[in-house]
Amino acid sequence: MVKDCGAVGPTQQCVPLWILLFCHQVSAEVLRGNIYFIDGESGILTVPAPPLINGTEFSWEWTPHHGGLTDIQIATATMHSQRSLWMLKHQSFRLGNYFEILIAKDFQNAGVYSFKQTQPASALLVQFEIFAVKITSFSEYPMGFDVPGWCEISHLPKSFTLQWEKEGDPTANTTLLYNNTAYIIIHNANLQCNGKYICTVRRENGQPLFTASSKLTVTADTFGRSSTLYRGSSNSSAVELTCQSRAAYGRAAWSRQQQPAMTPEALVSAGKNQAAQTERKTDRERFSFFGFNGQRFPLRIAPLKFEDGGVYTCQLGNYVFAKVTLVNIQVSAEPPGGVSRYQPVVLNCMVSEVTETLTLAWLRMEGLRGVLVKQQVLGWSVSARNLSLTLPRLSEDQLHWECAVFRESMLRARVPLHLTLLPEGNNMPMIVAMCVGVVCVGMLTSVLLLYYRRRAAAALAASPGTGNHTHAKFEAVYCEVTDLQGEGDNPNADKAAGSEVLYSAISLGGSSTDQKKRHNPEPGSEGQADVVYSVLRIR
Repeated sequence: MVKDCGAVGPTQQCVPLWILLFCHQVSAEVLRGNIYFIDGESGILTVPAPPLINGTEFSWEWTPHHGGLTDIQIATATMHSQRSLWMLKHQSFRLGNYFEILIAKDFQNAGVYSFKQTQPASALLVQFEIFAVKITSFSEYPMGFDVPGWCEISHLPKSFTLQWEKEGDPTANTTLLYNNTAYIIIHNANLQCNGKYICTVRRENGQPLFTASSKLTVTADTFGRSSTLYRGSSNSSAVELTCQSRAAYGRAAWSRQQQPAMTPEALVSAGKNQAAQTERKTDRERFSFFGFNGQRFPLRIAPLKFEDGGVYTCQLGNYVFAKVTLVNIQVSAEPPGGVSRYQPVVLNCMVSEVTETLTLAWLRMEGLRGVLVKQQVLGWSVSARNLSLTLPRLSEDQLHWECAVFRESMLRARVPLHLTLLPEGNNMPMIVAMCVGVVCVGMLTSVLLLYYRRRAAAALAASPGTGNHTHAKFEAVYCEVTDLQGEGDNPNADKAAGSEVLYSAISLGGSSTDQKKRHNPEPGSEGQADVVYSVLRIR
């Protein structure tokens, strides 16, 4: 049943049929475009539709960015002889004029919006992708603090990127692109960090598509403020702890407490415009103390070691002006150094202490993007302070890693770890192992041969000349004695038959079964010859 426009409710809207009669066919071109908005802004987005449409049934469909590839039907229209009837099926949207859709600027409303003709033939008429952007709202920070920020887009295509800039210039601070979000950490904020920070959506070729901004204010006073700094410990890492006052004081001092149950130890003290007095236990090669001008007394540690973590307190006069909890992060790989292809590797990320609930994450880096591989939540109730990741077989796409530390979904630190893949032709470790194995086998064989030879010689020396045991098994050895004068005609050759023949028999563990044959052998058919038998027995 067709309802009159006067009877249309809040979720329905009628469009006069004469508007649709300006065109007698569906346009062959699809109207496409992208729309961007900042989450929470006032106002309404309008998704347009072509005014020249021919058909009998139409629909608006929405594919949310947060809901995968599921299509949601927003509204349908049925055309009749004189009027069109629209039925709105989703309460988050409204219908505008000439088939337009009105959308509130809510992050959850981002997605792909499609206007289709469904009857008499199916055809796509309009398709707009709407991107929502959320950006952190920077508050006021004291000097020396780490300022974390983030900028999230509802969907980040492969050809897009997010980039943080300060007043149009790329920042040199820590940034990370992970899970459609660009994170930024402004380390040791100072007065030069004041200003507007812009999150820019760009194409790969650098073309800007959309920007959102947030303003940061840094104050020149740390009085009574506590902060937590996360730093990676390595030979090239450093940290600067700030102690600043608007008023002037006559004396300043730094102390450190490595464990909550330990007594704080003094590091350095200084009078106004005087040289700093360093304690004997302080590592003067790594701990640098600048002069105290009555208002500012910074402390620098370089290189930073894992065991440098703890609570650092700065006093100006009798007041505590800064209390900084320093948490160090250490990354390592086992085995260290270069790794052969397809060799297993264990990555480890450890924090010096857990003072608040943290999330450690191993990210595999693909350029500027981080891909989450493993994460773990650490807290007071969890004794573990590290996150290990085992790579069964190392490949070329697994060489660049970062251990990221998150607190309340904010990036607080990132420490890179780069693995080295040994060339396939580098078989030196295998060659060395094979050589060592061959040498060891050769030495063992030589020792065994020497041992058995000595044992056989000792047994031969201890054996008797003859034996009377029965069941001996003989193996005869014949040696023919020839003329040593050389070859040729021998006048005494006819007498060779009368030469004496020596028989030697070696017994290998028994005696003859025929005693008579041993002592009285039968003579041969070629004359009578004297025969001498000798028995050598080896046990």
